[in-house]
Amino acid sequence: MEKDAAHFAEKLGKRIRELREKKALTQDRAAEAAGITGKYWGEVERGSVAVSVVVLDKIASALGVSVADIMNMEHWSSRQELLEKLEICLREADEPTLRLYLRLLRTLQL
Repeated sequence: MEKDAAHFAEKLGKRIRELREKKALTQDRAAEAAGITGKYWGEVERGSVAVSVVVLDKIASALGVSVADIMNMEHWSSRQELLEKLEICLREADEPTLRLYLRLLRTLQL
């Protein structure tokens, strides 16, 4: 995973861990609810894997939150950092993924 993508994955994993702990769920219990393995959930929380939008939606459902709640990056240091991360994700994405990102953003804006 590229350095910037890895940094994003770490921040996302921390947010997912934070939300899971608020719900007092173990990794295994949350993973079971999401339909993924406990090992994979742990990798997500450590930021060692890049999560697909489909898996992110399953994680949100398991935690009883929206994808928008997971993506709430108030713990990131600045707007500029967020824009840089988005730019990297967009630049590296293929066309189908860009279309998926656009649909996701439009959905979250509602």
